Amino acid sequence: MFREKFIAKVPALTIEEAKFVGRRWERTFNIASWVRFRTARPNRIALILKYLDSEGAKSIEVDHCNTELETMVLLSSQITLKGKGKVEEMSLYLEVEDNSAPYVVDELYVQNAGSNATDNEKIISSAA
Repeated sequence: MFREKFIAKVPALTIEEAKFVGRRWERTFNIASWVRFRTARPNRIALILKYLDSEGAKSIEVDHCNTELETMVLLSSQITLKGKGKVEEMSLYLEVEDNSAPYVVDELYVQNAGSNATDNEKIISSAA
């Protein structure tokens, strides 16, 4: 059995910079997350992006992996979203097994593809 765990909302500035205009739109994002498990054991994990536009709630899997003895994984991809009207909200979730090893999201990053990378696009960072 799998469950979704809310990680974070995508900042409004990132959504605004994507310029979701017009009736129909298509935008591409680079999304990445480092997830660290506290113990090494088999796990299945997926990074999910959910967003809400004038057509309603939508969900897309960014990346997934099955671990064996890894304690740290990178989930990342470049994804293209399609929709209609204004994007009201974007959020990221992890989908994990009910008996998953405890984990911590060390870093979470969302960037409009084609823009220059900045530290402002990090949503979560455990770097000191």
